[in-house]
Amino acid sequence: MFLNPRLKSHDLLFYDALEKRTELTKHENRRHAAALKGFEGECLYDEIFNDVGHDDVLVYRDLYLKIGESVTQYDALVIDDEGIVVNEIKNYTEITRWKAVTGTVPAGG
Repeated sequence: MFLNPRLKSHDLLFYDALEKRTELTKHENRRHAAALKGFEGECLYDEIFNDVGHDDVLVYRDLYLKIGESVTQYDALVIDDEGIVVNEIKNYTEITRWKAVTGTVPAGG
């Protein structure tokens, strides 16, 4: 099993630091609250996933992939012998939801 730790996003770190130095505007407060709520939802997902167990799988959290000029972020990428599952986590009004998207990649890309 491989499992990397979940870290705060760049946005959350930015607003955490900014909040210590100055009073945030309404817009900044909303962005900060959204980033914090998202991080809390992802941490709750991690707790649930850890309770269920994840033997014999690779789990990549907050994975960033760059292809050309485009960067894509995945909340959780779970890989086992059967395939790859992408989990995108959303945390709305203190209700955490996640949606698993599965698919296959043709041989050769």
